[in-house]
Amino acid sequence: MSKKKSKLSKEKKMKREDNDFRPDVKDDAEFASEVAPYPVYPVDAKEDDGQVGNETESTPVLGWIGLITAIVSLFFLPAILGPAAAVLGFISFLQGNRTLGAWSIVLGLVSLFVALFLSPFY
Repeated sequence: MSKKKSKLSKEKKMKREDNDFRPDVKDDAEFASEVAPYPVYPVDAKEDDGQVGNETESTPVLGWIGLITAIVSLFFLPAILGPAAAVLGFISFLQGNRTLGAWSIVLGLVSLFVALFLSPFY
């Protein structure tokens, strides 16, 4: 009996030492459930009623138009088509077509840079 009693008292001491900063709390399960944030559930497409603020699927059409505009701006009207390609690329980038948008921005700005700074020397 004494061994069993000493074993139980050691377990109680260990539990008490673990919770010294909150000696009155025996089980943290209830406390954790009160502090935990509510779970966030994704909105299903079936529940989407088309309200303002809900995003629709983005298509890469605007990105391709921006890229074509950027390539054309390297050869024709770079001061006008270069910034237009950069703006189209930026909008495409924000819609999620990051690669097409980045290429359009870079090529449009390179075309504008060449038109403004390098072409006066030729």
